[in-house]
Amino acid sequence: MIRKQRISSSSSEQTQRQLAESSHPHVISSTKFQLSSYVVPPFTCELQKVVVDTGGTFFICGLHPLTRFATEPEAAMFAAGFDSASILQLPRLRQPSIAATVRRPPVCCFAHSSNGRPNGRKSKDLPERLLEEKRRAELAARISSGEFTVKQWGLALMLKNGFSKLGPAGNFLEELLNKFGPRIGDGEKAEIPQAKGSFRAVRGQAFFIPLYELYLAYGGIFRLNFGPKSFLVVSDAEIARHILRDNCKAYSKGILAEILDFVMGKGLIPADGEIWRTRRRAIVPAMHQKYVAAMINLFGQASAKLCKKLSAAASSGEDVEMESLFSRLTLDVIGKAVFNYDFDSLSVDNGIVEAVYIVLREAEKRSTSLVPTWKIPLWKDISPRQKKVTEALSLINNTLDDLIATCKRMVDKEEMHFDEEYMNEQDPSILHFLLASGDDVTSKQLRDDLMTLLIAGHETSAAVLTWTFYLLSKEPRVFAKLQEEVDSVLGDRIPNIADMKNLKYTTRVINESLRLYPQPPVLIRRAIEDDQIGQYLIKRGEDIFISVWNIHRSAEHWAMRKF
Repeated sequence: MIRKQRISSSSSEQTQRQLAESSHPHVISSTKFQLSSYVVPPFTCELQKVVVDTGGTFFICGLHPLTRFATEPEAAMFAAGFDSASILQLPRLRQPSIAATVRRPPVCCFAHSSNGRPNGRKSKDLPERLLEEKRRAELAARISSGEFTVKQWGLALMLKNGFSKLGPAGNFLEELLNKFGPRIGDGEKAEIPQAKGSFRAVRGQAFFIPLYELYLAYGGIFRLNFGPKSFLVVSDAEIARHILRDNCKAYSKGILAEILDFVMGKGLIPADGEIWRTRRRAIVPAMHQKYVAAMINLFGQASAKLCKKLSAAASSGEDVEMESLFSRLTLDVIGKAVFNYDFDSLSVDNGIVEAVYIVLREAEKRSTSLVPTWKIPLWKDISPRQKKVTEALSLINNTLDDLIATCKRMVDKEEMHFDEEYMNEQDPSILHFLLASGDDVTSKQLRDDLMTLLIAGHETSAAVLTWTFYLLSKEPRVFAKLQEEVDSVLGDRIPNIADMKNLKYTTRVINESLRLYPQPPVLIRRAIEDDQIGQYLIKRGEDIFISVWNIHRSAEHWAMRKF
């Protein structure tokens, strides 16, 4: 039986003061902080967190009004940084009587369970969750004490990398080295901390959210196991730079390529090695200055169309879903820029937007699935979800095939000389450039490249715009300063390429939005040979999640001030 109670300021002044000052005998922690959450709609407010254990009673004090707190309490408190023990109790807040209390600024609210544990949870989870705050505080001391330091061997690493290139014989020698390696060489290596997690922790929410909570507990690099899967999670900027730039040849896209193969094939995002270098050399020249200048004008025209739609909605008092509108805007822009095709999705629904989101959601589900059911023969013909994915892919692929065929007929008829500044005035698209260049590429590879530009360029751009406008809506001062710059530089006209260097504050606003809400929030790599990063040994075959989200929120690199 769960009992609910609101303690008013008049009836519990001493208790309030004790909790706020962490002098209460059962206080675990007391922290003042600013909450900036991903919950939709997101919110920002000042909170004080006080977590108290009195044998089944958990106090959460000093709460301010939270948007949609009643419907998303677990997600809200998780993003706020509340420890797992208090989150454990939050499902009670879904009840209307408690929700009404929390939406007012209570001094203290609590939920009590007579048996000392919440309903529907295993009792063994409770002690571990109660200790989460203490684990975080002890992490630095544990590392300093040398707990994670073990003897490894520098020469062994060099030999392993050499053996990996010798095939079966090298594998046999590597096994011998693993067995007898400690007798070779010298050096100190740090053992990577092992985080405890479960598949349940990532279900029903974006994967990068629980990774942030674990980052606070275990630091910049740790190992995480989910059933048969094991990952290294990197939230350290220096380690990330080593993997992505300094020694990038030692890493492949790994799981990312496997996840995206069904939709992007060997396109730029999932491609590795020579395929990636070859396709990048083919596509990047299409984005020369003459082309960019033409595209900026096109972007301005599409944006003006959206502005008219928003003005009409404002005049009528109609609510609009900005993410949907930005998705349609970016699809129209990508359509013209890449294919010279007007999807006109701001005016009509042609199904492409929904098809793109269906395949993206499927990719996300596959990334956290323990069993690859989509690989089972005939499963795509039985599963309703897989049928929907197949239909969405067919719509996108058929559209791309039609656009390629149309553009190819146009290129075959023209008599223009191709050079690095080549651009057809009637069709200044990337597709036209690629076909006119005579690039020796298969139809499948061309479609993979175009699919990547369509899906990745459209969805990520829409997300950046959505979060930027959300942040601006919360910061009137920033919004006013940005508006002043735009009015000063542009007035009422569409921007051109020369204006870009003068929109300095606007650029800073977009960059800050990308810091707070990076696209994508997690990068995926796989080690294809043994590597050493500082004191850490990375084994060949390790799958790695690089959390851009965590790096962008690191107190080591970013002051926690307002947007």
